[in-house]
Amino acid sequence: MNVKVTRLPKSSYQVDVVIPSFEVKKEIERITFLFGQNLEVPGFRKGKVPKGIVVEKVGLEKIKREALQSLLEKNFAQIMMEAGLSPVSNPAVKVAEIDPEKDLEITITVPTMPEVVIKDYRKIKVSKQPLTKVTDKQVKEAIDELFANWTKQSSQNNPDQSVIYQANGEVALKKDPSDPSEPNDEFAQKIGVKDMAELRDKMRHELELQDQYRLEKEFEDKVLDDLVKRTTAEIPDALRDEELNRMMARLNSQISSMGGTLEDYLKTQNKTSQQLRESWELTAVKNVTLELALAKIAREEQIEVSSEEVEKQLKGHDHKDHTKEEKLQEEAYYRHVLKQSKTLQFLKDLVQK
Repeated sequence: MNVKVTRLPKSSYQVDVVIPSFEVKKEIERITFLFGQNLEVPGFRKGKVPKGIVVEKVGLEKIKREALQSLLEKNFAQIMMEAGLSPVSNPAVKVAEIDPEKDLEITITVPTMPEVVIKDYRKIKVSKQPLTKVTDKQVKEAIDELFANWTKQSSQNNPDQSVIYQANGEVALKKDPSDPSEPNDEFAQKIGVKDMAELRDKMRHELELQDQYRLEKEFEDKVLDDLVKRTTAEIPDALRDEELNRMMARLNSQISSMGGTLEDYLKTQNKTSQQLRESWELTAVKNVTLELALAKIAREEQIEVSSEEVEKQLKGHDHKDHTKEEKLQEEAYYRHVLKQSKTLQFLKDLVQK
C-alpha cells in the first residue's frame, strides 16, 4: 500500500492511497463468496451457488461497493498511521473506479485539529453594565401587560362571554362581566397571590432577575467576542459543516416543538435550506473557534470536571433503557459542557478582577 500526503488549506490534508490490484481482487472474491453463502437459487444447495450466478443475482456494482467499503475499513487505521494524521471529523473519500485488474486509487481528505493561537486572553478587558433599579413605571407596565394577557386567555377559555371591541373596531376581546375590569386585589388573587402589593413585589423581583440575566448575557457575549478577536485558527470545512448541521437540527427541534415544520419556516424566510446554511457560515465558524479556544484555555489553566459534577448533572435523567455506550456518550457530553461553562466562568472572573 502506497500513501502520499499533501497539505491543504484550513488544517486539512489530502491523502492519496494506492492499494495493489491483487488485494482488490482478493477482497472482491471474498465479498462474492460471502454473498453466495446466503444466496438461495433453485437447483443449487445454499452456499454452493457458482460465482458467476452469484455475481449475476447480486450485481457486480453492489459487490464492488461492498469490497471498497471493506478495504477502507480494514486499511483506514493503517493509512492514518502512515500519514501521521488524526482526523477530527469524518474524512471525505473519493474513488475513481474499482477494478480487480487494476490498482485501487483512493483520495481521502482529512480534517485535522487546527493549531489554536490565543493572544493574551488574560488581558481581556470588557465592561459589565451595572444593574439599574426597577422603576414603579416598569412594574405597572408589566402588570398591565400581564392583566391584558390574562383577559385574552380568560376569553379564549370562555367562548360564551360577551364581546368587547377595541376602539379601532378591528380586534374583539371577550370578557366575563364578573371579571375585574382593571388590575386589583381580586385580579391578584385570581392569579394566585394575596393582593396587589404582593403582586407588585413579585413583579419587581421578576424584572430584576430578567435584567440581571440580560446584563450577564451581554457581559458573556462581550467576553466571548473579545476572545474570538484574539484567537487565530484555520477551521476545517468539515468542522464548520458539522456545526451547521447542529444549528439546523436545533432549529428544526424548536420549530417542531411549536407544531411547525422546517419547510414552512423556510417559506416565511423566503430561503432554501442551503441558503439558510450559507447565511449561518460565519456564525458556525465563530462557534467552532470559540469551542477550540475555550478547550485550549481549559488545558492551559488545568480546568477539570470531577466525576461528582458529571453525576450531579445526570441526576433526574432516566438511563435504564440506555446502552452502556449511550451512557458513556451522555457522560462525555455533560463533561464537555461543564468544562466549557467552567472555563467561561474562569474568563469572566478574570475580567472582573
